[in-house]
Amino acid sequence: MAKVYVVQQHLKMDHDRVLRPKFNLEPAREFGELVFCLHEDALPQNGQSVLDQLRSTLSDIQEGDYILPIGSTILMCLTAVVAAEFTPKLNFLYWSGRHGNYLAMGYDLDAPELI
Repeated sequence: MAKVYVVQQHLKMDHDRVLRPKFNLEPAREFGELVFCLHEDALPQNGQSVLDQLRSTLSDIQEGDYILPIGSTILMCLTAVVAAEFTPKLNFLYWSGRHGNYLAMGYDLDAPELI
């Protein structure tokens, strides 16, 4: 089964002052098992710690897996860089408000075209 590597879970406080996920990620499960790369409070300033955690989490990434870029912009970039250390073919999910679901887009870093 494919995996969906979610960069970072975003939480928000609800009316009852309970932290809950900001985004409904259930539709992403259509593409595979959700794997969270970083804790919601991970910061780009903790460079080596973040890179170590990303390398550990992404060490099993395969060509058929996906990255769901949610979280800090810098952490999303670092996730793609680290994933490329393990596979040259990267698949990303992005939310399409027009279609009301996630769409996939893939890149082969060894070739100039979109896959």
